[in-house]
Amino acid sequence: MLRNFLYLDEPQLNQYVSQIEDGLRRSASRSVSAEKGANAELTAKVLKFGLSGRQVDQESQEYADDGPARFERLLALVEGDEEQFGWHDVQENPDALSGLRPGHLLAFAGELYEADASKISNPGGILSMLPLARAIGKLPGQKAPAEFEAALGGGTLEAIESFGAAMEGRSIIQGDILDTDYRFVSLLPAAAPQEGDAYIVGKVSKIWKAGEWRMLPGLPIISQLTREQRREAERKGPGDNTMMWMEGPAVQLELLAIYR
Repeated sequence: MLRNFLYLDEPQLNQYVSQIEDGLRRSASRSVSAEKGANAELTAKVLKFGLSGRQVDQESQEYADDGPARFERLLALVEGDEEQFGWHDVQENPDALSGLRPGHLLAFAGELYEADASKISNPGGILSMLPLARAIGKLPGQKAPAEFEAALGGGTLEAIESFGAAMEGRSIIQGDILDTDYRFVSLLPAAAPQEGDAYIVGKVSKIWKAGEWRMLPGLPIISQLTREQRREAERKGPGDNTMMWMEGPAVQLELLAIYR
């Protein structure tokens, strides 16, 4: 299958390929030979003296070893040795999720979308509308900023801007692992794809069971909590406000690739 990569973490990919191949290839060369002439079945003695009338054309080509090529090679390297490399493909093995551990690589078909908490702070979302809202609010008889804040549930424009700045241009991506009860979540650059069906590969960093709740990764509030405070908050759960949480069964991934 020819792949259209929507996202590819090349530094992470380079680490995996380098570990398996004992080094990272920078380029590859190939030689192609073609024989011309008759008497292909002449003996070695005749060929040695060059009496066969055979002519050989040889072409040498050099290829750059780019990210998509390395990803294809990674798939070929782990094929047949999935257990050794901790590779779990949900489409090949529907029971792969039952034995999943942090550090395993998970491949699956899924539907991904941007988390609501991330949409609020995304530079391409509400934040991009703030300058326009403020400009309209300065026109005679307009109250756009106040109405905008009310539509956001009483939040302030300044708070949204501060939250967006603290996200440092990253997006929280959520999604469903097709044909399973599991969901996934990951933190990606804001320019990464944010919605639609795709094939996804990532390294598992956290797993939680059905009925358990975890805070979404990358939220500025998490970095301000101690480990004990975070565990206590997760024991209590989200209460009525679930926008910054995800319920299990779910996995948190360091995404390697998204492609169609």
